Amino acid sequence: MKKRLTSLDAVRTFACLGVMAFHMHLCTFGHLGVSVFFVMSGFLSGYNHLESMDTRHITLGGSARFAYRKIIKLYPLYLIMLVIPVAGELYGVVNGMASLPTMLGKLAANVLLVQAWIPLNEYYFSYNGPAWYLSSVAFAYFMLPLVLRGVKKCRTRRAAVLAMIAIWVGQAAIAYLVEGVYSARVADENRVRDFSTWFTYVFPVFRLGDFAVGCLMAKLFLTRRESAGAPLLATAAEAGAIALIVLAELSFENFWLNVNSTTLFLPASAALVYTFAVNEGYISKLLTCKLTAFISRISSDIYLIHAVVVMVCAPVCTALPVPFETQRAAYIVSIVVITIIASCVSDRVRTALAARRRTKTAAAV
Repeated sequence: MKKRLTSLDAVRTFACLGVMAFHMHLCTFGHLGVSVFFVMSGFLSGYNHLESMDTRHITLGGSARFAYRKIIKLYPLYLIMLVIPVAGELYGVVNGMASLPTMLGKLAANVLLVQAWIPLNEYYFSYNGPAWYLSSVAFAYFMLPLVLRGVKKCRTRRAAVLAMIAIWVGQAAIAYLVEGVYSARVADENRVRDFSTWFTYVFPVFRLGDFAVGCLMAKLFLTRRESAGAPLLATAAEAGAIALIVLAELSFENFWLNVNSTTLFLPASAALVYTFAVNEGYISKLLTCKLTAFISRISSDIYLIHAVVVMVCAPVCTALPVPFETQRAAYIVSIVVITIIASCVSDRVRTALAARRRTKTAAAV
C-alpha cells in the first residue's frame, strides 16, 4: 500500500478554504482552488494506480466501475444537499416564478451527474453550484485507465515534462480557437462569456487536461531521486510555487479572460502540488499539522455543503435588524460554524457506515 502523502493536506486545505471563501464573496481564489483540486486528483490517482492498474486491457465496464467506486462515497451527501435548493425552486414553480419543465430538466441533470456537460449557465451551476466538479471529476476517473496508458508511454522524465507542456499549450490554443469561432457566430457578449466559462472551466473533456497533468506529475514523483539533504533548496522551490500561485491569481484578477482561467492556473497548481508532495522544504513541513489534517479530512464534505449553507444564511443575516458590520460578522461566523459542524457529522456518518459494511462483509466471508 502506498504511503499517504500527508503534506498534501495543506494544499487540499488551501484549495477547499479558497473555494469556500470565494462563494462567501471574501476572496477571488475559487477558480484557482478548483484547478488545484483537479491537478491533485490526477496526481493522487497516478500515485496510487500508475504502477498497479492494468492499462493494457481497458474495458468500458471496468472504467465505469472504477469511476463509480470513486464517486459513490460522496453521492449520498451530494443528493442530500440538493434538497434545499430544489425545494426553493419548487416553491417558485408553485407561485409561478419558475418553470416546472426547466426544474425537472435541471434536477435530472444533477441527479445523473451530467450537468457539467450542458453548456448553459442555469444547468452547470444549478442548485448546489460547486457540485459541477463532481460531474467533471467523475469523467476524469472514468478516463483514468486510458490516461495512465498514455502516461506509461512517456518512457523518460523529459517526455513526461514535454507532455505536460503540450497539454498546457494545447488547452490554451483550443480555448482561444473555440471562443473565437463561437464569438463569430454569437453577437451577445454575455452568451459568449457564459460559453467560455463552461468550456474552459466546467467542460469535463477540457478539465481532463488538468487531471492528466496531475497524472504525469505522479510519474515524475515516483521516478524522482530520493534526497533529503537540500531543505533550503526545497524550501525555495515551495516558495516559488506559492509565488507562482500569487502571480497567477493577480494576473487573473487584473486581466480576467475566461479563455485563460485554466491555462493561467495549471502551471501554478502543478508546481504547488508537486513541491508539497515532495515535502522536503520547511514550508510544507510547517503547514503539515493537525489543523490541516482535520480540514483535509472533511474537505470533500465542506465542498459539497458550504454553498447551500451560504444560500440559506445570506438572506437570514441580511434581514437581521443590526448594522451592516454586525450582519457581515454573523454571516461569516454562521456559515463557517454550520459548514464545519455539518461536515464533521457527514464524515462521521460515512465512516460509521463504511465500518459497518466492512464488518458485514467480514462476517459473510
